[in-house]
Amino acid sequence: MFTDLTSETVRENCTAAGRLSAGGGLEYNPSPIESLIFGSPNLREEKSSNFTLGVVFDTEEMNGYFPGRLRIGADAYRMVIDDYIVPVDASRVLADCYESENLSHAFCGQSASTRKLMIQRDPSTGRLISVESTYINQGRETLEGLDIDLQYVADLRDDGLFGIIDEFSFVGRYTLNHRVDWQPEPGGETLDYLGTAKFPRHRFQFGISLAWVM
Repeated sequence: MFTDLTSETVRENCTAAGRLSAGGGLEYNPSPIESLIFGSPNLREEKSSNFTLGVVFDTEEMNGYFPGRLRIGADAYRMVIDDYIVPVDASRVLADCYESENLSHAFCGQSASTRKLMIQRDPSTGRLISVESTYINQGRETLEGLDIDLQYVADLRDDGLFGIIDEFSFVGRYTLNHRVDWQPEPGGETLDYLGTAKFPRHRFQFGISLAWVM
């Protein structure tokens, strides 16, 4: 089913004769399709370069004022991952294939894993039967940021807070994301993911635990 946003390339590929033709009518068919995902023998290992600079302050007693042990650590980091392994779902397989000139994209052909066609259609009606998904190496990811960790543990067995609590502990982490870039193609456009739900600029995590003996 075409819309006003459907490109001319997609229209031509869908109506062209051949095993990938969607049929002349292109009527919407709610029938379910089979979607399978396989690995790929063509995958390369990811390559990563990392730089980390850290400092730690650790003391068993807080200058005699408070019982317990305080540990504060800060780590600045820069991580670059090349040949990032990403999953390719069925919708992208279809989009990349039908948006390519003359159905020239690799997704229009055979799967490197099963040696079967990645897109299967009914030859008599053009109805979509199955789509095979896979994994590919794609692009570069760059992460830069700062982690600050704080841990405080107090042994209260001698004092016993209210005569009940034996140990108190606090663990917290603050993360400052400074840079989160994704470049799908070498030399191509760089996408900025900083400030998204997955990569907020600021993130706080903490936990408190109490221990006692009944």
